[in-house]
Amino acid sequence: MRKPTTVLMLTGLLALGTGLAACGSSGGGGGSKGGDDTGDDTSATTDTGDTTDTTGGETTDTTDTTDDTTDTGDTCVPFCQPGWECGPDGCSGTCGAGCAAGDECNNATHVCQEKEVPVDLPKYGAACGRKGDCQPFVNTPDGFQDNPNWPACMNAQCASGQCFEPSCTKSCTITKDQVDHSGTAGPDGIDDPDAAFDDCAGAVDGPMGANYKCVAFAPPDQGQPVNFCSPGTTFAPCVSNTDCPAAETCQLLYVLGEYSTRCAAAPKAPAKIGEFCNRNPEEGDVKYCETTLCFGPGCLGFCGDDNDCLTDTCSGGKCAKGGGDCANDAECSAMYCYKQFEIFGTSNPDIKMDICWGNQCSGNTDCAGDDYFCRINFNGEFNENADWEHLCAAAAPNAAKLGEECEDDATDNIPKPPCAGPCLNNGTCSAICDSTADCAGGGTGMLCSANASGVDFNNDEIDDKYIPLGLCVDYPGTQSDCSADGDCAGSPTPEACDFYSYFQADGALDAKGICAETEPGEGDVGDACGGNSGVNCKSGFCLGSQGDQPGFCTALCGSKSDCPAGPQTLGQFGGTYNMFCFGYLYSFGFDVDSNEDTVYVPLCRPASAETSPLTDCSADFKCGANEACQAIGVAAGATGPAKAEFLCLGAGIPDAQGAFQPSTAKMGDSCDITFESNSPGDFCETNYCLPDAGDDKGYCGGLCKEDSDCTGAGLVCDDFILIDRIGTDNDVATKVCRKEASCIPCQVDTDCTGTNVCVNVGSVGLLADRRCAPACTVDADCNGTDGGSTCTESIDGEGKPEAKFSCEPTCN
Repeated sequence: MRKPTTVLMLTGLLALGTGLAACGSSGGGGGSKGGDDTGDDTSATTDTGDTTDTTGGETTDTTDTTDDTTDTGDTCVPFCQPGWECGPDGCSGTCGAGCAAGDECNNATHVCQEKEVPVDLPKYGAACGRKGDCQPFVNTPDGFQDNPNWPACMNAQCASGQCFEPSCTKSCTITKDQVDHSGTAGPDGIDDPDAAFDDCAGAVDGPMGANYKCVAFAPPDQGQPVNFCSPGTTFAPCVSNTDCPAAETCQLLYVLGEYSTRCAAAPKAPAKIGEFCNRNPEEGDVKYCETTLCFGPGCLGFCGDDNDCLTDTCSGGKCAKGGGDCANDAECSAMYCYKQFEIFGTSNPDIKMDICWGNQCSGNTDCAGDDYFCRINFNGEFNENADWEHLCAAAAPNAAKLGEECEDDATDNIPKPPCAGPCLNNGTCSAICDSTADCAGGGTGMLCSANASGVDFNNDEIDDKYIPLGLCVDYPGTQSDCSADGDCAGSPTPEACDFYSYFQADGALDAKGICAETEPGEGDVGDACGGNSGVNCKSGFCLGSQGDQPGFCTALCGSKSDCPAGPQTLGQFGGTYNMFCFGYLYSFGFDVDSNEDTVYVPLCRPASAETSPLTDCSADFKCGANEACQAIGVAAGATGPAKAEFLCLGAGIPDAQGAFQPSTAKMGDSCDITFESNSPGDFCETNYCLPDAGDDKGYCGGLCKEDSDCTGAGLVCDDFILIDRIGTDNDVATKVCRKEASCIPCQVDTDCTGTNVCVNVGSVGLLADRRCAPACTVDADCNGTDGGSTCTESIDGEGKPEAKFSCEPTCN
C-alpha cells in the first residue's frame, strides 16, 4: 500500500463537551379536552340550529322544513359514500363490509388498514443512548455539525420521554428535603432518605443499577420545579473517586442550578479512569466510564492530585506497562491532574474543574505503553496562541498500530479496526511525528510527512496562522531523489516521482521528489482522474477536476524536457496540448507574514498546441506571429532546484465563438489587469500586463536584457521576481520592462522598480494600502521625485513603525 494521493486534511479540532442532555421540565402530550376543561378554546362557539355531521363534513339544518325530501324528525338517515370499506354511517351502523380480524378502520379515509402494534419503549431505569442516526453530531459535506434531533432522538427511546445516557429517567417530586447527605440541617436538593414517599422507587435494574433519588436541578427560587431521578444514594460532595462509597464514583452533576462534583452510581462493569471507552454501538462494543465522562483521551475523572489519575505503576525503577525509567507512579501515567480545566471549553469558561487529562505528547513514544497513543489535539486558541496540544489517549483493544490497515470509511460496510492514531485516506494507520525516526516500526517505506494547517481567527475565510503537523506516511519504493519519473529505476516494481514534504532541521517546511512504487490502475500523464472517474494518478497530482467533473493526470518535472513531447489529449478536455514545466504553489509554509518560506511543486502544465509551440526563446526573446516569449518559473520545494525557462506561448484571447484573437496592446500601453475584457486591445502583445498606479489599472511590460529593449515611454529594464523563496539565491527572477513610478500597488519591495520601496500609504487594518514610493533618508531626497515632499516613516497594517522611509505620495 503506497502513500495517499491527497494530503490528509484535519477538518475538525477536538472539542470537549460534557455529553449531558439539555435539562428542562418534561412536557405533557396533547390529550383530548373534556367538556369540563376550562382551558378549552372559547373562540369556537356552538350553533344550536345545526347538528354537525362528522361523516360527511357538512351540516344538516334540522330547522329547515322547505327541503324537497320528507323530514320525519325522528328517522336517522345513514350516510356512506361509494368505495367506503368501513367507518360509522352516522346512525350507529357501519359503512361497507367492515374490517377483517387484525385490521382496523381509518375513520378519516374509511379504509381498512393493518392494526398498529404499540411499541413497548424501555422502562424507567432501562438502557438508552446514542445509536444509528441518533448521535450528537452528523456528518455533512461541510464536516461534522450539531445534530438538530439531539437529544430529542435519545429521549424518544424511553417510555418516560427522558434519557440521561446511559439510562432512562423520569421527572419526580421531592417530598422532603430538610437535611444534607451528612444529616446536617438544611436542604441540599436531594430527597431525604426518610421521606414518606419515594417518587424514584421502582426503577428496573439497568446499566446504572436500580437505586435512584429525586434530585433538584433548578434552584427553589425558580418557581417551577425541575427534578429528575438520578442514580445514586447520598450524592455527597467529592474531590475524587476515593471520597465515594463502593459502586459509586465522583461525577459532574447539575444540582440546584449549579454544576458540582458529587458521588453517584457508576455504570455496571465500567472502564476505569484512563482506559478506553465507547458510548456508540455503531463504533464497536459499548464501554461506559465509571465517571460517565468519556472523551478524546478516554475515561476522565476528577482529581485532587496526579495520584488520582494513575494508569501505570513504577516498580523497581521501571514502569510496569511502558517499561521506561521512573521514580514514582505519576511518571509512568498517561494522565495527570489538570488543574482548573475549562470543562465546557469556550462555551462556559467560568466553570473550571480539576480533572484527569491526557499528558501532552509529540509522538507515541511519549505515552505510557502500547495501550496509549499520541492523539491530535488543538489547544482551542483562535488567536496568535493557536497551536497543537497533542495528548496521550487510550487505544481501543483491537486498534490497528502504525502501518497497519485501519477504518478509513465507515460507510463502505467493510469492517476494519480503528487506528491508534489518525487513519490516512488510503486506509493506513499513521502517527504524529517530528522526524522519520518517529515512524520506525510502521513497516517499510514510512516517512514523516510535514503538513501545514491553517487557522482563521476572524472568520474572513483567510488563514491568519499556519501550524505544523507531521504524520507518518507510507512511501514504498527506493525513495531516491528525483525531479521526474525518468529519474526512477522502476525495478522490480514500477515507480513514479512522488512529492514528499518534510521538516528542515530548523523546523521549516520543505519538499522534494522521491521515487515511490505505483499501484495498478493509477493514471499516467493525460489520463482522466478525480471527479467521478475513480482514477488516482501515479504522481499524486490531478489538475482541472471540479466536483464530479474529472480532470487529468500530470507529473513532476524539472524542466520542459521532462514533460511529454508533442501534442497531447487531456482526459475529457477537447483539443490537443503541448506541455511545459511550471512551478505551482503547494503550501504557504508556516510563516503567514512572509512569501519566502512557501513551497512550490513543479508539474507539467498544458498550453494549446494550436497557438503555443513552446519553442525556446531565451536567446533573444523573439517568437513567431501572435506569440510572445514568457519567463516560466520552475521551483521544487522551498530550497530545492529553481530556474526560469523562456518559451513561446500564444498572445491573445478566445472570442465569443472560441476562436483565437491576437492581442494588440503594445509595450507601454494600458491593459486590462482584471482580465475581464474580451477586447484584444486590452491585452498585451508581450503577455505581460503589470499593475499600474490606480485601482484595477495595468500597463504592458515585456522581457528585456537592457533599457534599450523597453520601447514604451517611462519604462526601464528591471529585476522581476517570478518565485520568491527563502534567501535571494533561491529566488526565480528575470528582467522585465517596468515603470519606475509611485503609487503602483505592491506587497514587498521587489514589486517596485529601481530604488522605490513598498510602503503603507493608507491607514491600519482593512484601510491599509501598500504602494511603491521613492526611498529617502532626509526631506531633500524627495526633491524632483514623483512622491511627497517630506521623508516619512511608514507604518504597517497594525500601526507599528516599519523602519522604512519614503517620499510618501498621495495616491488615488
